[in-house]
Amino acid sequence: MTNNRFPYLLDTSSANYFSTIFFSGPFGVKKDGLINIPAGGRATLKGSFPYAKYFGFHPNDMSTNNFPTLMDEKIDPDAGSYNPWREAGRPEQDRNYTVHFVMDAPPQVVPRNTGYIGEQKNGERNRATFLLLRVYSADLPPLPPHSAGVDLPAITVYDKKGKQIAHYPACEPYPEGYDVPADGTMFPAFPLPDHRAQSQAGRFDLSSNFGIDVDLLSNADILYLNTFYSREHGEIFAVRFKKPKTVNHAQNLYPWSQDLDFRMWTACTYNFWNGAAHSCVTAEDIETDGTGYLTMVISEKHLRPANATAQEGVTWLDAGNFLDGQLSLRMLPRSAPFLERLKKDVTKLDFANPYVPQTAFCSKSVFEEGGFDACASLTEK
Repeated sequence: MTNNRFPYLLDTSSANYFSTIFFSGPFGVKKDGLINIPAGGRATLKGSFPYAKYFGFHPNDMSTNNFPTLMDEKIDPDAGSYNPWREAGRPEQDRNYTVHFVMDAPPQVVPRNTGYIGEQKNGERNRATFLLLRVYSADLPPLPPHSAGVDLPAITVYDKKGKQIAHYPACEPYPEGYDVPADGTMFPAFPLPDHRAQSQAGRFDLSSNFGIDVDLLSNADILYLNTFYSREHGEIFAVRFKKPKTVNHAQNLYPWSQDLDFRMWTACTYNFWNGAAHSCVTAEDIETDGTGYLTMVISEKHLRPANATAQEGVTWLDAGNFLDGQLSLRMLPRSAPFLERLKKDVTKLDFANPYVPQTAFCSKSVFEEGGFDACASLTEK
């Protein structure tokens, strides 16, 4: 699991993605460069829980539809180890785990720490599995690149009878002295027309796959809230809602704390068409005003309002040099009762729920004069 370039989709900051492909060809056919698993066989992964707010194994079938996730808190630790999403551990205590992916259809009762990947979402046999290991909001700084303080897991392949047929040892993807490659990708800055910035501007939707009929490797653990903006509607795009209570070690709030609204969330701005991420922040980066509300302002750098500062309880995100853009909020786990309720209220545009995001477009000068309220007042007119 050494790939760290998220395939096919938008880049996401505050996240590391590692991936591999399991292949199960007809008549025992194998593919070089892939991890070959015969029908009925399995891959066993042994690793250590990373130092981060979230991690999970995300298998997807050959059509890029999600299989069930093996999410951090649901993975039982090895004997003598502990799971840091369930409890506090001691510094010297191991934090190891073992998980399995079986190339077969799932039984009625699926064993713990196990995923079945032999059957596609449409019921046909699955020949290839895209396995993503996602790590969000690592405890370490984002650069230099890292795998959240632990090696990538070892992978051992067994056939249907339990005979070992391949082994790939645990590895450090970024060893000491690793030369960080420079990304020379150049993205076009000319405005690309996007109907969503016209028909859906400022309105959040819940789609994780951009309206297509496959999951497209999306994260099944996340509630996605996406909206679109354009300079045609105003120089700045502003978003405001009450800040939820999430994991924050500085405030002694941990994944197992009972008074959390949910685990964590991030906010990122993109140019949708070329996949470039401009700005991303985690919940801890986002300031609030004296009433517990947050305001995010999205604009080009030269249009940043003077009062879009942490001191004013405002978080600024770069819109990039593009006409249109997308703001994505990623909240997890989506199964949290708080997020189940939020999902319904966002759909209904029920702003009586203070956590439902309100949006507004206006000029830089209007926001500088009156903040979000002035901006929203202008939008309503």
